[in-house]
Amino acid sequence: MLKYLFHFLTGYVIIKIEGKGIENFLNLLSSEKIYIGRLKKRGNLCSTGEINPAFYHRVKLFARECGLKISVFKRGGLPFALMRLKKRKAFLAGFFVSVFLLLFLCSRIWVIQIDETDTEKRERLEAVLAENGVVCGMPRRDLKPFEVQKSVLGSNDEYSWFWIDVKGTVASVRVRYKKQPPKITDSYDICNLIASKDGIIEKITVRNGNAEVEKGTAVTKGQLLVSGVLPNDIMSAMYVHADADIIARVKRTASESASLIVAERIKTGKTEKKYSISVFGKDFNLFLKSPDFKHYDGNIREKRFKLFGNYYMPFVIRTYNYSEVKPVPTRIEPIVAEQKLKDAMYGELKNTIGEKNILSATYETKRGDNEVTVILNAECLENIGTEAEITFEKKPFVPKDISKSTITG
Repeated sequence: MLKYLFHFLTGYVIIKIEGKGIENFLNLLSSEKIYIGRLKKRGNLCSTGEINPAFYHRVKLFARECGLKISVFKRGGLPFALMRLKKRKAFLAGFFVSVFLLLFLCSRIWVIQIDETDTEKRERLEAVLAENGVVCGMPRRDLKPFEVQKSVLGSNDEYSWFWIDVKGTVASVRVRYKKQPPKITDSYDICNLIASKDGIIEKITVRNGNAEVEKGTAVTKGQLLVSGVLPNDIMSAMYVHADADIIARVKRTASESASLIVAERIKTGKTEKKYSISVFGKDFNLFLKSPDFKHYDGNIREKRFKLFGNYYMPFVIRTYNYSEVKPVPTRIEPIVAEQKLKDAMYGELKNTIGEKNILSATYETKRGDNEVTVILNAECLENIGTEAEITFEKKPFVPKDISKSTITG
């Protein structure tokens, strides 16, 4: 393999040898250390072989001495190719421009892949990357993953880990989010805990304050549950920040309605395709108007050009596929609409408070000519304690105001 590569780089000439005494001629060349490769006999008086172009004139002189005729059968290799290209200046110019553009395009970032599916988080992350100079079209050499990581983690408390992998023209961004710590309250902000809604106390765990209710007590919205005022022997009372978990059985009611007449989208079989291209992030539509269909379903397919591996180019072709649909009014069965409403309402309640906190759920149904209404009555376990500030015209003693001098008098 290396031998053929060497011959290609230095060039080679395939000569045609005609006449009698070819064997003597070859022995003479061998004694002069001129070797002929790929020697082939092409008849009794004709042979071909490959020699280095530098030996051609000497070989020709030896052939005359031996009474042979030498002619060039074929020239090959890089030097001869370049000699032919010297006459094609436009081709050479285009070749070098293409090589320059190819190197330029491969030296930049054209695709930024973000490992995030949540739209809001993705947009925030894109803004953070843009603030740190990570944008499509930036030079690869200017992207310093360690510096970007340090800047992002230093200015954003949302992320616990951040990294950028650069492969070809693709920058893959991966993040991990911090688990937010529980809210820390100032224990010196004095307050009570009151009921946020009506219910029956199922469980109460007091960490600070004085419990005013116990398990099984029926409470109403706004009722005092845990007092921040504690009796004290030194002072008439001590005022604290009431803190407790107060779980109560509460009732929830929700109502939803649905029409029994729905528009079913039936495909007619007619389709249209339209195209657009994106060059260096700029979109250009290859069509002048939207589909002729009044109602349609559509999808977009995107094809990004790449050379090989992860070397993507900033050229994208988008195909818009449109299928005509015809809305046809259809009446659905009341029981089907009723079940869909029940499933949707229960799912929303489960997402709000968690399925384990739903003790019971019953439904009432009202059916009309073209509408069905479902009423959900549920009994759930909820934390109903909410803070209520204790206010005074003059602030009383609180724990941080007490010192040894106050106690000893």
